[in-house]
This record gives sequence, structure tokens and C-alpha cells, in this order.
Amino acid sequence: MEQQRKNPLRVISQLGWWSVLRYLLGSLPLDSALDDLSRRLRVRIHPVILPFPEAAIDVDTIADQRLVEGITGSDR
Repeated sequence: MEQQRKNPLRVISQLGWWSVLRYLLGSLPLDSALDDLSRRLRVRIHPVILPFPEAAIDVDTIADQRLVEGITGSDR
């Protein structure tokens, strides 16, 4: 999935159109989505729910680095 993340049609083919439709209709709980995806990919997927959204920041640009440094109060 990670390798396909920038190609929406490939991601949808992995998830399945039914799952995408359920998501769009607001009827796809996280547990169900992960169970479906686990079966399709033949791996067990579990959520890691963190109390702080900053954990999701992907630092791959200077602007991202500056954002993180501002949040953490660090420039190292």
C-alpha cells in the first residue's frame, strides 16, 4: 500500500470498491476497514491511536522540519 499511495486507482484496487463506497457513505468503521484490508493483504493490521496529531507529520521538506521544530521548541 505504501508504494501505491500516490496512485489512487491502485490503492482503491487494493482496498476494494465496496470498501471505498462504504467509506464515502460514512458506513465504514475503522475496525471493519482494517479487518477487510488485513484479509486482502494477508497481514494483520492494527491501529495505533496517539493522543497527539503531530505524530503524523512526515518531515520530508524544510518547511516540515521548521514546523516540527516550532512544535517541539528544538532546532536539532
